[in-house]
Amino acid sequence: MTGALYTSADVPSETRFQRIGLILIIILITCGLSISFRERDLGDTSLDFQNGVKFTLWFLILVVALFNIGKLTPLITSPSGYALSLLTILALTSAAWSEKPLYTFACAVGFASYNLFAAISLYEISDEEFYKIIRHSLLGFVGLGFVGALISPESVWLPPSIEETSYRLQGFAANPNNFGRIAALLFLLGLGAWTTEKRRTVTMALSIGLGLAGLILSGSRTALAASLLASIFVLFRKTQFFRSTLLSLALLSITLLFFMSYGMSLATLFKTISRTGLESEVFTLTGRTDLWSAALEMIAERPLFGWGFNSTEEHFSLLFNQDFYGTPVNPHQMLLHLAMGTGLIGALLALSLFAFRIKNLFERPNILDDLLTLFILIYGLTEVDLFGTPLFTSLIFFRVALQDGAIRSRS
Repeated sequence: MTGALYTSADVPSETRFQRIGLILIIILITCGLSISFRERDLGDTSLDFQNGVKFTLWFLILVVALFNIGKLTPLITSPSGYALSLLTILALTSAAWSEKPLYTFACAVGFASYNLFAAISLYEISDEEFYKIIRHSLLGFVGLGFVGALISPESVWLPPSIEETSYRLQGFAANPNNFGRIAALLFLLGLGAWTTEKRRTVTMALSIGLGLAGLILSGSRTALAASLLASIFVLFRKTQFFRSTLLSLALLSITLLFFMSYGMSLATLFKTISRTGLESEVFTLTGRTDLWSAALEMIAERPLFGWGFNSTEEHFSLLFNQDFYGTPVNPHQMLLHLAMGTGLIGALLALSLFAFRIKNLFERPNILDDLLTLFILIYGLTEVDLFGTPLFTSLIFFRVALQDGAIRSRS
């Protein structure tokens, strides 16, 4: 684990008060802004109380960060820092041609503020402390969801519907998929801390247990698959078991393809693992293949600079009729969503950022960083995550991405 650029011994007292402020902001970003009691109407980008609180915090963070830009320069001028900075500038300027300029600008301010706040946190807070703060915050949030399930079940359980065949736990995160993502990150933070730290605590065990329970009860298959794949790769990447597992998966894939070539139908299997009991749900990845096709059409219309950062929800939803299964708020794929908003230029900057991070995953392994990075990247294959409305996962990923500049500053 890497430490902060300044240790507690050489930090003046006024800076220690600043650190307390930073810690409170991390808690607010992680736990406070994750609380949601409403689902927006499709295409609604109006400024309500919840969005107003988010924008106010983002703007304040951005102002504070700009006053400290001098000391952040070594971090944002690393290769990853350049990619992030250019992507941030593109997101902000895209408000000029966006169909929802104010909403684009607000989301881009959030993107920029988390980028710069990640850099500030690297100066003041060690990795161990940073992840501990987030873990405890998420533990409180997920734990609150379980308390709600006991005392007010109608508020935190999503009942069965035409699309859903079972109850799904959504806690206070607006919908089960959001709760599942948060629970998955809690599980991974607990697992990473249990694996790396010498002193194992009750909160680590609770993080693993509650995180996994919340993840399963949410019914978020994407978050479950991403967390399990990330865990298997990071924890077993140097073992014979991992190599054997990869070989087994390869052989299983070849076997399935062989039997399919002789006419074997997988429809029955797919029916059993789909929520609706329809094999088409699996074949289309719950309608995502249609979403991706529509996203490519929009990208082709404005290929270079896109339609405006995170501004395409209303336009995108109009491409689908009422018979479409699911809610077409976005393409459910973070690179496609970014390319729709900032064009292929933005997508290439993101790809370079991911390439730097994957390179470090092999050259400079770090269990917690790698668990979270892989989860975010895998989860982003079927969700917008990093490039939608800014979330605390953005703060985590940006901090990990800027580690190169922090290491260079320490040397």
